[in-house]
Amino acid sequence: MEGPLGLCASLGIHGLSLSEEAFYPWNSASVLAAKLDRLAKENGCTITASGYQDVFWCNLVTTIAGATAQIRRIEGRSVYDVAKFGKAMARRHGIGLDPEAFRERFSTIEKEGKDGEIPDCPGFMWHVNGWLAAEWKLHIRKQSQVCTPVLADDFREVESLGLSIPKGHVRGMKTRVTTETSEGICLETESCGLVFGAGEIAVNDWKICGGWKRG
Repeated sequence: MEGPLGLCASLGIHGLSLSEEAFYPWNSASVLAAKLDRLAKENGCTITASGYQDVFWCNLVTTIAGATAQIRRIEGRSVYDVAKFGKAMARRHGIGLDPEAFRERFSTIEKEGKDGEIPDCPGFMWHVNGWLAAEWKLHIRKQSQVCTPVLADDFREVESLGLSIPKGHVRGMKTRVTTETSEGICLETESCGLVFGAGEIAVNDWKICGGWKRG
């Protein structure tokens, strides 16, 4: 998105993106984010991102958290049908790969996000956890991401993507991000993009784990 957003910023035109990373790029592309931020400010315009992640993964969660007496851990899970979002999204999730090819492509994602280290391909929740921590002024001590494949239990023909998924090959990917903070609050979030089968539906599920203190 650097090209179109940079062009908007240089011309003083407000820019709005649906990109998940553009919603909070500071923990994956801080140098580029600072460059675009500076350019937009110099030309009197705003660059931002919005969409599903804005409402249901971030602001909805902060609203619920605001009514909670004590927070120890926040758990979130989102499940969505990859077949509805095109071939680029399918490639990002490794759809159609055999398990070995999946491991080769995504093995470098299993890293800890500390000391400036980030995954080669940060998942959606990588940015969500960063945004939530920044919103609550939490100090991230460690952030890690692990991706696991979801395999097809039968042959699947996906017309919208123009591909076939053999039995035992990848029909989806789970990306789990764990964020530990100095304040003791832990964020555990997971995005799961699948080629849906019969009866499967989209899910957005969040849990605030805390408790009451006496006195």
